[in-house]
Amino acid sequence: AYRCINAVCSAQQFEKIVHFASRGAMDIDGLGPSVISKLLEKKLIRDVADIYYLKFDDIYQLDLFKEKSTTNLLNAIQRSKKRSLERLIYALGIRYVGSHTADILAKSYKSIEQLSETGEQELLSIYEIGPHIAQSIVNFFKQSSNKKIIEKLKRAGLLMEREVIEELPQLFEEKSFVITGKLTGYTRDEITELIKSLGGKVSSSISKKTDYVLVGEEPGSKFEKAKKLKLKIITEKEFNKLIKISI
Repeated sequence: AYRCINAVCSAQQFEKIVHFASRGAMDIDGLGPSVISKLLEKKLIRDVADIYYLKFDDIYQLDLFKEKSTTNLLNAIQRSKKRSLERLIYALGIRYVGSHTADILAKSYKSIEQLSETGEQELLSIYEIGPHIAQSIVNFFKQSSNKKIIEKLKRAGLLMEREVIEELPQLFEEKSFVITGKLTGYTRDEITELIKSLGGKVSSSISKKTDYVLVGEEPGSKFEKAKKLKLKIITEKEFNKLIKISI
């Protein structure tokens, strides 16, 4: 367990930042609990928005960080700025707002700004939003500290509005994908979201009904199974060609 050892690094703030950077939220690869703990101890960050203002030397000075690992983390932070609205809502750590509720809110409101200006009654009119959730959302956006964090995130260039994915052609409508191996241009969550936005589904298990097996570096046993089943196998490069034709 990682414990915060000074006033700046309260346990609550630590947990908020860990949640924000986690895979289901902003998915910042390399920004785990131990790194967050060190950044807080050195007062390099105080809240989630400070992550986006870190410089090379801030990270490089930390234990075990070399030039490549520092650059990798900075790139991961940069990539996370383009996460979808629902993931940002979930990452903010609003009480009672899990990933499912965040998804509902992102479909109901076009931006963080619009959500922040809504009232309890309006929220209660949304299916699955109950009084506890509605009150929690309104209270969250009323707090001046949260307003400041959102303003800092906006200035840093995060995606604060819903992307209009309805306009994307449904290239992979009713098509199922299985992904195996490490991809170079996407995290697993990014590629999953992209396939879904183009109408496809991503499964963890392979079967005769699998339409595409997307193969990255060092693929696992799924690759061998796909060959045995004579399924359509595509590389990351081939996948990129497909979506360039479609978009």
